[in-house]
Amino acid sequence: MRRQMLALKTRSILTITTIIMIGLITFVLFQFTLLKELDNIIFNWFKSNFGNPQLNFQGGLLNDYLTVVAKYGDVATCLFVAIIIGIILLSKKSYLLGMWVILTVGSGGIAGIIMKKILHRDRPYDHLIQDSGFSFPSGHALSSTMVIMILLFLILPQLTQYVLRIILQIVIVVIWLSILVSRLYFHAHYFTDVLGGVTLGVLWIMISIHIYRVILNFKLDSRKMS
Repeated sequence: MRRQMLALKTRSILTITTIIMIGLITFVLFQFTLLKELDNIIFNWFKSNFGNPQLNFQGGLLNDYLTVVAKYGDVATCLFVAIIIGIILLSKKSYLLGMWVILTVGSGGIAGIIMKKILHRDRPYDHLIQDSGFSFPSGHALSSTMVIMILLFLILPQLTQYVLRIILQIVIVVIWLSILVSRLYFHAHYFTDVLGGVTLGVLWIMISIHIYRVILNFKLDSRKMS
C-alpha cells in the first residue's frame, strides 16, 4: 500500500512538473505578455534595489554571500557533490543507487544544456560577462534543485539525530534559495529561467526515480525467477 501511494505521488508530481515545463517552454517560444511582464517586474525590482552588482567581494555582506553561492552553486560544483554522494553509496555497496545519483545529476545537466541551445533565449541585457551562453533554463537552478532533492530525501533521512537532521535541512534549503536568488540578483537570468530550472530539476528527478524503480523491480523479479 505504501509503495502504491509513493508511486502515485511520483506520478502526480511528474504530471504537474511536465505541464509547468511545457507551459514555460511555450512561453519562451511565443513570449506571452503576462509572463513577460512578470519577468520585467521582478528584474526591475532587483535592479532598482541593488543596481548592477558585480561578482566580487567588494559590495558588502549581501553581495559577498551571494557571490559565494553563485560561484559554488553552479553545474560543475553540483555534479562534484553528486559524484561524492555516489562514491559514498558505492563504498557502502549500494551500487545501483550510487550510479543513479551520478547519472541523474549528470544527465540532467546535459538536458539543461541541450534545452538552452534549442530554445536560444537571451540573458538579460546587462548580465555579467562571466555568465555566457543562453538563459533558459537556469543551470544553477536545475543542478542545485536535483542535488538538494537527493540530499533532503535520500541522504539526510539516514541521520538518526533529529535535531541535527532538521538543522541541516534548514541550512540546505537556505543555501538552495540563495542560489536561486543570486541568479536574479546578478541579472544572470529572468525569473522564468530560474523557475524553468527548478521545474526541470524536479521533473528530471521524478523521471529518474521511475526508471530506477523499473530497474530495481526487474532485478528483484530476476532474482525470484532464479
